[in-house]
Amino acid sequence: MLQKCSGNCTTYGFAWINDTSAKISIKALSSNTVFRVHLVSETMSVRLTHDRTEELVLLCNNLLTKYKVKIRKFAQLVGKMVAADPGVKHAPLFYKPLELVKENGLRASRGDYDCVMRMPITVKHLLSWWVHNLPSACKLVSHGRPSVIIYSDASNWVGGPG
Repeated sequence: MLQKCSGNCTTYGFAWINDTSAKISIKALSSNTVFRVHLVSETMSVRLTHDRTEELVLLCNNLLTKYKVKIRKFAQLVGKMVAADPGVKHAPLFYKPLELVKENGLRASRGDYDCVMRMPITVKHLLSWWVHNLPSACKLVSHGRPSVIIYSDASNWVGGPG
C-alpha cells in the first residue's frame, strides 16, 4: 500500500520522504514531467520536454529544405505544433497560418492527404520561427496578481450617458 502511495505522489509532482524518525513526509518537487510537458514550479512555467522539442525542430528543419511536400506530412507537423501549444507562449500565432495552408492544400486536392502541395514562401518564415524559438520556449502558468479588477452586474440593461 505504501509503495502504491509513493508511486502516485511521484506521478503528481511530490516526493515521498522517509526520514530516520519513522515519519513519512511528502515534499513538492521543483519540477515534474506530465503528458510530455515539463512543469517548473520555481518559475511557474510549462516547457516541452527535450525529446519533444528536438522532434519538432527536426521536422521543421526537414520541411525547410523542401519546395513540395505531401499534405499528410505537413498535417502531421501542424498537429505536433498544436499539441505543443501548452508549452510555447506564442504558438497559435505561428501554427494558425500553417493550418490555413494545410486546408488550402486539402481543398485543392479534394481532401487527398497523399497529394503533394507546393509550400508558400510564408511557410519558411513560420517554420524558421519554430526552429529558432522552440528550444527556449515556455509558457507562464501565473502572470502575478492582476493590476485591475473589473466588476459587472448580470443585468441585460446597457446604460450610458443620456
